[in-house]
Amino acid sequence: ARLLEIARRLARGEDDDGEDEDEDGEEGCRKHREPLEVFCKEDAALLCAICRESRAHRGHTVLPVPDVVREYK
Repeated sequence: ARLLEIARRLARGEDDDGEDEDEDGEEGCRKHREPLEVFCKEDAALLCAICRESRAHRGHTVLPVPDVVREYK
């Protein structure tokens, strides 16, 4: 349910807190300014490619966002 809500917010242009995206129109990873492409199942978090390769998530199971949305629907 959390993943679906995050996906809905991103589709509406809102960030994870339910607020509108930054004025410059960027969305995605706040740290790296990259698109959120995968979902980490262990942390239940959307990740960019750079975060995905970090030590924190390297050993975790990650799936493409569209696959996860279909799975959780």
